[in-house]
Amino acid sequence: MMTTSKRVTFSRVFMAWALLGVIVGLVILLSISPTYYAGTATGVEQGNPPPTPTPGPTPIPPGPGCRDVVVNGNFESAGGWITYSALGVSVISSFPPPSGAYHSGRRGAYLGDYNLAHDFIAQQVNIPANATKAVLQYWWQVETQESALQPYDTLTVFVDRPFGQATEVLEILSNQNADPAWHVSAYDILRYRGRTITLRWEAKTDANRPTAFYVDDVMLLLCVDTTLRRHAFFPWVAR
Repeated sequence: MMTTSKRVTFSRVFMAWALLGVIVGLVILLSISPTYYAGTATGVEQGNPPPTPTPGPTPIPPGPGCRDVVVNGNFESAGGWITYSALGVSVISSFPPPSGAYHSGRRGAYLGDYNLAHDFIAQQVNIPANATKAVLQYWWQVETQESALQPYDTLTVFVDRPFGQATEVLEILSNQNADPAWHVSAYDILRYRGRTITLRWEAKTDANRPTAFYVDDVMLLLCVDTTLRRHAFFPWVAR
C-alpha cells in the first residue's frame, strides 16, 4: 500500500513529466512553423509563382450595341480602303513582314520600303451621336535600313475631319520603332461622335535607306446607347 509521502512524490514526478512534455511540444511546433513560412517566402523570391500576364489590347466588351465598323480591317478581302502609292504599286499585299507573317491572315498594309516613298491607306467612318465608346485599334510592325539616331522615315496616323477642319495626329511611328514583332496601338476617339471622319495611315521616307511599315487588323469598336434613339421616337418610354 502506497503511503501519503510516496503519493505526493509520484504526483510531483507525473506533473513534472507532463510539463516537460508540453514544453517539448511547443518547441517542436515553433521550430516547424517558421521553417514552413520561410520556405514559402523563399519560393516567392525565386520567382516560382507564374508571372503576371502582359496586358493585351483593349478587349471588345460583350453585350448588344457594340460592333467593329471598319470594313476589311484585316485586309483579307477587297474593298473598304482608299489607297495610294507614289510608286504605283498595291499597298495591300501578302509580302511578308520581318516577323514572317501578318498579325492575322495572309495580307496586310505594306507601306514605304522605297526611297522618297509616299503611301497611304484611308477609310471613312461615321461615329453616331449616341455612341458611348469609340476605340481605334491597329497592329503595326516596322523594318528599316536606317540608323536609330533620328526619325528619318515616318508613319503618321491621322484623323481627317471635313469642311476644312484641322487634322489630328494620333501617332507617329518611325525607323526608331523598328522591331521584328507586332505591336498594338489603341486610341479613344469618342470625341468625334456625331461626325464623319477619315482614318489615314501615311508613310513617308527620305532619299536613302528606306523603312517599311506594316499595318494589320484595324478595328474601330463602336458602342451605342440604343435607348437614346428609342426615346427620340417614343418619348413616353420610361427613362
